[in-house]
Amino acid sequence: MTRKTRAAVMYDYHSPLQVETVDLVDPADDQIVVKIAACGVCHTDLSVTQALLPYPPPVVLGHEAAGVIEEVGKGVRHLKPGDHVVLSCVPNCGHCAYCRAGQTHLCDTGIKVAMEGADIGFRKDGTDIARFCGLGGFAEHTVI
Repeated sequence: MTRKTRAAVMYDYHSPLQVETVDLVDPADDQIVVKIAACGVCHTDLSVTQALLPYPPPVVLGHEAAGVIEEVGKGVRHLKPGDHVVLSCVPNCGHCAYCRAGQTHLCDTGIKVAMEGADIGFRKDGTDIARFCGLGGFAEHTVI
């Protein structure tokens, strides 16, 4: 089932974001669909738009958000529709010395993977659109 949502998409550096209707990817069994209620605008997002942080477009920015779960994948056991959630980007590999020591915020591998732009969350006219840092909070809905 294709779900439509509105999102602010960055198609090119140094250009205004385009607010438009996009397709939200279907959630996998271990993912949730969140209706975004609020999203911070962080200097990190601005750095991407200015190509100071070279995240490849197209992308829906926003990596600090809050919302309400609308749908859960078949494998999600600890969350349910209606739950309120806070979304934040702390990418980590789970295997390096930092992760094993409980210092996931220092994981270099997680940051590298989060910045590749391969985390597709939206589509528009057959074009994949990434979720910045796996979140894509500048949208009405996102898949986590």
